[in-house]
Amino acid sequence: MARAALAAARRHSTRILPQHAKNNLRITPMNRSVSFSVQSASLPEALTHLARTAGVSVMLDHVGPVPSKRLSLSVDNAPLHDILDIIADAFGLRWHRHGVVYVLR
Repeated sequence: MARAALAAARRHSTRILPQHAKNNLRITPMNRSVSFSVQSASLPEALTHLARTAGVSVMLDHVGPVPSKRLSLSVDNAPLHDILDIIADAFGLRWHRHGVVYVLR
Protein backbone atom coordinates (compact mmCIF):
# COMPACT_ATOMS: atom_id res chain seq x y z
CA MET A 1 0.00 0.00 0.00
CA ALA A 2 2.84 2.39 0.81
CA ARG A 3 4.38 1.76 -2.60
CA ALA A 4 1.11 2.55 -4.35
CA ALA A 5 0.77 5.82 -2.42
CA LEU A 6 4.36 6.77 -3.22
CA ALA A 7 3.87 5.98 -6.92
CA ALA A 8 0.67 8.05 -7.01
CA ALA A 9 2.45 10.92 -5.30
CA ARG A 10 5.25 10.83 -7.84
CA ARG A 11 2.77 10.87 -10.72
CA HIS A 12 1.15 14.01 -9.32
CA SER A 13 4.46 15.66 -8.37
CA THR A 14 3.47 15.64 -4.74
CA ARG A 15 6.24 15.51 -2.21
CA ILE A 16 5.75 13.16 0.72
CA LEU A 17 7.82 14.03 3.76
CA PRO A 18 8.81 11.56 6.45
CA GLN A 19 7.12 12.16 9.81
CA HIS A 20 10.29 13.55 11.43
CA ALA A 21 10.58 16.14 8.64
CA LYS A 22 6.93 17.13 9.06
CA ASN A 23 7.55 17.77 12.75
CA ASN A 24 10.35 20.20 11.86
CA LEU A 25 8.16 22.26 9.51
CA ARG A 26 6.61 24.73 11.88
CA ILE A 27 4.82 27.90 11.03
CA THR A 28 6.20 30.36 13.52
CA PRO A 29 3.89 33.01 14.94
CA MET A 30 5.92 35.65 13.09
CA ASN A 31 5.05 34.04 9.74
CA ARG A 32 1.44 33.32 10.58
CA SER A 33 -1.31 35.69 9.57
CA VAL A 34 -3.41 37.12 12.38
CA SER A 35 -6.74 38.93 12.37
CA PHE A 36 -6.78 41.50 15.14
CA SER A 37 -9.16 44.23 16.19
CA VAL A 38 -9.28 46.65 19.14
CA GLN A 39 -11.26 49.82 19.68
CA SER A 40 -9.96 52.61 21.91
CA ALA A 41 -7.65 50.23 23.77
CA SER A 42 -4.85 51.18 26.12
CA LEU A 43 -1.42 49.72 25.45
CA PRO A 44 -1.78 46.94 28.07
CA GLU A 45 -5.26 46.10 26.75
CA ALA A 46 -4.03 45.95 23.14
CA LEU A 47 -1.07 43.74 24.05
CA THR A 48 -3.22 41.40 26.13
CA HIS A 49 -5.70 41.04 23.28
CA LEU A 50 -2.90 40.48 20.75
CA ALA A 51 -1.32 37.80 22.95
CA ARG A 52 -4.63 35.94 23.25
CA THR A 53 -5.53 36.33 19.58
CA ALA A 54 -2.14 35.30 18.19
CA GLY A 55 -1.33 32.73 20.87
CA VAL A 56 2.00 34.33 21.76
CA SER A 57 3.63 35.82 24.85
CA VAL A 58 3.96 39.61 24.84
CA MET A 59 5.70 41.66 27.51
CA LEU A 60 5.78 45.41 28.10
CA ASP A 61 9.22 46.41 29.39
CA HIS A 62 8.76 50.13 29.85
CA VAL A 63 10.27 52.40 32.50
CA GLY A 64 7.96 55.16 33.61
CA PRO A 65 4.27 55.64 33.11
CA VAL A 66 2.54 53.65 30.41
CA PRO A 67 1.62 55.92 27.49
CA SER A 68 -1.95 57.11 27.95
CA LYS A 69 -2.84 57.02 24.26
CA ARG A 70 -5.66 54.80 23.02
CA LEU A 71 -5.45 52.58 19.96
CA SER A 72 -8.14 51.58 17.47
CA LEU A 73 -6.94 49.05 14.95
CA SER A 74 -8.50 46.39 12.77
CA VAL A 75 -6.46 44.13 10.50
CA ASP A 76 -7.32 40.91 8.69
CA ASN A 77 -4.73 38.25 7.99
CA ALA A 78 -1.66 40.41 8.69
CA PRO A 79 1.70 39.02 9.76
CA LEU A 80 2.31 39.30 13.49
CA HIS A 81 5.43 41.41 12.96
CA ASP A 82 3.39 44.01 11.05
CA ILE A 83 0.86 44.25 13.87
CA LEU A 84 3.66 44.60 16.43
CA ASP A 85 5.22 47.35 14.28
CA ILE A 86 1.93 49.26 14.16
CA ILE A 87 1.32 49.00 17.91
CA ALA A 88 4.92 49.92 18.79
CA ASP A 89 4.90 52.91 16.42
CA ALA A 90 1.56 54.16 17.76
CA PHE A 91 2.95 54.29 21.30
CA GLY A 92 6.48 55.44 20.43
CA LEU A 93 8.04 52.09 21.33
CA ARG A 94 10.13 49.39 19.67
CA TRP A 95 9.78 45.65 19.90
CA HIS A 96 12.09 42.67 19.71
CA ARG A 97 11.83 38.95 20.18
CA HIS A 98 13.52 37.40 23.19
CA GLY A 99 13.21 33.63 22.83
CA VAL A 100 9.48 32.99 22.56
CA VAL A 101 8.48 36.33 24.11
CA TYR A 102 7.82 39.50 22.13
CA VAL A 103 9.02 42.48 24.18
CA LEU A 104 7.92 46.08 23.66
CA ARG A 105 10.02 48.85 25.19
